[in-house]
Amino acid sequence: MWTSVVHHIVNVHDFPGEVFSKCAHPTLTDDEQRRKKWLISQSAAHTALKEVVLNKGLLKDIRQLNEFCHTGNLEVYHSLLTKYCPKRQEFDFSQMAARTVLAVLDHNNNSERQQKKTSEGKQCFKVAYTKNSAKWVIKPAYDVKTYDHVCELMQSAVQQQQSPCVSPVACLRRQNIAPIVAPPRHELLSQHLSRFQ
Repeated sequence: MWTSVVHHIVNVHDFPGEVFSKCAHPTLTDDEQRRKKWLISQSAAHTALKEVVLNKGLLKDIRQLNEFCHTGNLEVYHSLLTKYCPKRQEFDFSQMAARTVLAVLDHNNNSERQQKKTSEGKQCFKVAYTKNSAKWVIKPAYDVKTYDHVCELMQSAVQQQQSPCVSPVACLRRQNIAPIVAPPRHELLSQHLSRFQ
């Protein structure tokens, strides 16, 4: 598809190719073809374009970008997840699962927020300083987050508490994160060797 640009730009829309042999756009009318500014085949401009488009290094890089997808939304979710599940705090499995579900619900309920608009209908922006570029930049300002899903969760929690069908989950809190029980202090003292002795 990328290399087809060298054909399209000279008004050739059917060309040899194993995978992609025809432009994806609808057939152009004679009037549309007349109004567009095409390059002349094998002209200096067309040759210069072919050198860029058919550059082997660029073609190799484009092959790597074939499966590219923007990860900004995922990064926003991971940032939100650390608010519900701080990395410096330990949670057992049930706590971690519940907190992750809350983070997912929060993210999904607010991921499609629209950019704020003024009373005149103009889009709103905010000024922010970025550490990477060490510059002030303009970023879109979005509508305020909504927490409508929390009311439903609270109602469900109250109903569940009132009905005997679900048994409560015990909250297990460990004193530390060690996977084994600590040996007695006198054993550790007997094994201890000081660097200064």
